[in-house]
Amino acid sequence: AKAVKRIIRYLKGTKDKGMTFSPTDEFSVDCFVDADFAGLWGVEYDQDPVSVKSRTGYIIMFMGCPLLWVSKLQTQIALSTMEAEYIALSTAMRELIAIREVLKEIRSLVFCTDDPLSNSPAYSMTAKTFVPCIAPSQVYEDNEACLKFATLPKMSPRTKHIAIPYHFFRSKVTNLEIKVLPIDTTNQLADQFTKGLREEDFVKARKRILGW
Repeated sequence: AKAVKRIIRYLKGTKDKGMTFSPTDEFSVDCFVDADFAGLWGVEYDQDPVSVKSRTGYIIMFMGCPLLWVSKLQTQIALSTMEAEYIALSTAMRELIAIREVLKEIRSLVFCTDDPLSNSPAYSMTAKTFVPCIAPSQVYEDNEACLKFATLPKMSPRTKHIAIPYHFFRSKVTNLEIKVLPIDTTNQLADQFTKGLREEDFVKARKRILGW
């Protein structure tokens, strides 16, 4: 009840606020992704299987502006922090890859470029200008073990059970269309979608996402 009242007070106090978009010059789609491993354990009823499920949180930015953000429980029960982070990474990748493909198609249809899948600048006879290429996407992850698992071409017997259903995006990482990069937890924008933050951390993240 206290949490609900707190949320209502926040919404009431910020009802006149909105989003301020400040797009960058780079034609890119980037992602911040995080997970909270079994975050409901000790909070909810500990005999309920839901209490040991981890939470996925991610935000996808287009030219520096928020495009899509998600916070949801994972359907599979992760056995470690690395597994929870990897499941979250894979879930975010599905959205990111789909958005990249849509942007490629839009680039082709609107600017009439010859190759919709081209990642190189092309001159549009219709628009009489060069059409920017879609820059490689940068996905920011703050878990070191997850970073290694996502970028190294190696699958051990201990991680085989998690790799098989969630390894589909590796080809995009291998051909450098997507780069999985480390980020400090204090700069992880997705952190607020997995757990409650201190007020100063929340305000810092909100400023970068909403502009206020």
